Order: sequence, then structure tokens, then C-alpha cells
Amino acid sequence: MEFLYNIWEKIKGSPSVLYPTFQIRTSNILDQKVNIGNPILPRERYFEITLTEQFLQNKREYWNEFIPLTLFFSEFIYAGERNTFPFVVGPKLLKSREQLDGKESIRYKNTRVCGPTPYRGDNVSLFTGLFRVKTKDWAAQTINFLETVATAFDTSQLTGYLSVAKPIISGIESFFDMGKEMQFRIGQRDEFRDPTIHTTNQFRSGYWVMIRKDQDQIKKENFWVKDGELFIGTSRNNIKPYVESDYTLFEINGFQKRGDYETFEFHKNWQKVHKLVIQKNGNEAAVEFQNLMVNLYSNHDIIALQKNQLAAMYSGLFEEAKKVFLQQSPRIELSKSLLLNQNLLNDTGITVEFDPETIDITQQFIKDTSPRIHNQNFEIDEQFIEDSLDNPILKNPKLLEMKATKLGNFNPLIDLINS
Repeated sequence: MEFLYNIWEKIKGSPSVLYPTFQIRTSNILDQKVNIGNPILPRERYFEITLTEQFLQNKREYWNEFIPLTLFFSEFIYAGERNTFPFVVGPKLLKSREQLDGKESIRYKNTRVCGPTPYRGDNVSLFTGLFRVKTKDWAAQTINFLETVATAFDTSQLTGYLSVAKPIISGIESFFDMGKEMQFRIGQRDEFRDPTIHTTNQFRSGYWVMIRKDQDQIKKENFWVKDGELFIGTSRNNIKPYVESDYTLFEINGFQKRGDYETFEFHKNWQKVHKLVIQKNGNEAAVEFQNLMVNLYSNHDIIALQKNQLAAMYSGLFEEAKKVFLQQSPRIELSKSLLLNQNLLNDTGITVEFDPETIDITQQFIKDTSPRIHNQNFEIDEQFIEDSLDNPILKNPKLLEMKATKLGNFNPLIDLINS
């Protein structure tokens, strides 16, 4: 919080004019998005922040004489404490997303700057600022270095990003000692509140725009979003792309599931389990499956509801694989396996309750998905997981309410980073 405050104070103290920033009305968003306007609930939703569009009115001014630079800082609760996550959108990243129109204007499209990550509650502080930097070699090299570091880490898994966040912030703070070389154009700082507690400025899905134009000339009701781009018009029937001024448009999106599980450590555990079962090494497979469960339930990037669903899914796949390759009874072994994992997780400070009803739910999932499991040779791809999370069996209230509370700082990666 102190860092974002200091950055904003420096900007307010500069001679730059503060231009209008506002949220696009929900009724003025023409894209078909079911989440628009919905509150983002703590411990039940992920959120993602995307710099949807950045429009530069004059290419010569911004490209030949200046380097465009967008700084994005988000601060929220992660891994049990408030952390600030910076993201630098500079020339290296922007060039790959550059789109020119007939007037040599430039549009930069769709840059994810944070998430998806679980919302843990409390305020979420956001700062977005568009700057321009004079094109001196030393300035360009510094910016490119910070941008390379910032984008080298996956923002969807913030645990690893924590180790580089502070050095990036220190480098960004040095930008403000560049005098006239670093020029603020437009910016916004805001804090969104927990919708379960507050009724004003709630954290919810939507679009926000910053425009470099006199705020007296801006009518908020005339701005629209279509296909992720900013439009202007008095009604949806006469809108046209907005090109009158520089602007940035960003989106906050909240949702209930994520399908990128192949990138997580616990899925790598599953791949090892799968291989060991095929090799008929049941004991080592059981140990590796326990590692899978520990990594799953200690993961900070997955909400509790989906941890339970994934636990049931992986358990079902494991037992079905043992039935085929090890010729074991899945119903008996499933009970033993889940109870063993429950004891293991409880010993590590993660409380999980696998009761007979949970075992029955998992068994139903096995029967429902068995043909596809065999057709795919027990491989889990992203589409399989997406389909499984939509399966009514894994949406059983008993499973979703299963207790899965992380106690203490168990995550091995966090321990490694802090060592």
C-alpha cells in the first residue's frame, strides 16, 4: 500500500494534468460476457486483469521520439499477506501486439497483467499509468530489462513471481528520477472493496478507461466496448471507434474455474503417477499420488472449491488406472487411498475430510468418465479438466463444502524462495 501511495503522490505532484478515468457502464458493454457486472466474491472466485487496449493517436510522437510505457501495479492478499505485483508493458511486449490503422495510429491489444489468481478478500488496490520515455539508449535498455524480467514469470502462478517483484519495483521507482525523460500521460489509482462487506466501489467484473482529454469534454454515457475495443456514440446503433485521444482500456474479470492445470506441479505429479502405474509399480505410485495431493492442497493459486473437485477427479483417475494395470478393486482401494491421503494432509497442517459420501461421489465420477479415460489412455489434457469441472457429479454440494483449510506456511516453493 505504501509503494502505490508514494507512486501516486509523485504523479500528483508533477505538472501533468489529471485526465478522466471511469468505469464503462454495464449496459454499454456489447460483448457477450456473462460475468460483466457480477461481484467477485472472496474465496469463491478467481480474478484476472487485462490491459485490453492501449491507443496511441500519433505514431510519430510516441514511436519515433518516445518509448510508450504502461506501468500496472496490483496489490491484494496473496499467500497470507498483502503483496504488490508490478507489470511493465513496454516496447518489447507492445511491438508484438501493434496494429496500425490507415492514419498511422497505433492500437495495442490484450495484454494480461495479472491472474488468474484467487480473491482472498479485503481491498484490491490498482494503479495504471501511461508514460512516455525519451528514446535514449540507456533508458531503453533499462526498460527492456525490467520488462523482460516481469514477463519471464507466469503471472497466473504468483508464487514464483514474488521473488522478482521487489527488484522490479525498485527499478520502476528509479524511473521517477529521470526528470523530463519520463513523462506521465494518464493514470488511475483506485481501491476496490470486498462486496460481501461494502456496498460502494465493490470489486466486480467490468471495464475501466483512462482518456487524455479534458474531462469537461467527456460524456461517460457515450462510451461503449465492443470486441474488446473502445467506441463512442449516443446509442449502440451509431457507435464508431474512439480515436480522438490517447487512452487505455483495461478489464477486471471474475470467474469460478481455471483450466490451465497442466502447468501446475500437482499435474506433473499425476504424470509420474500414471507412468508408475503402467509400470506396475504400485507402491511408488501411491507415494507420488500423496505428493500430488499435498501439492494440490498447499497451492495458493487454486480456490478451495476447485481443489476438492480436482482431488476427486485425480483420485478417480488413479483408482481406475490401478483397476486396469494393477488389477485392484477400485471401490476398496479408493477408500483406503482417500483415508491415507486425509491422514497425510492433516499431518502437514492441511485439514481435509474424506468421508463415505465423498468416496461415493468420486466413485460416481469414475463410472461416468470411464469410457473417455480409457480412450485417452488416462492422459488428462486441458479440455478433459474443463469438462470434468462442469460435470454435475463434481458439483455435488457435499464435495464443494468439503473442508480444505491450509494452516501455516507449508508451500515448499515459498519456503525455498524465503531460504
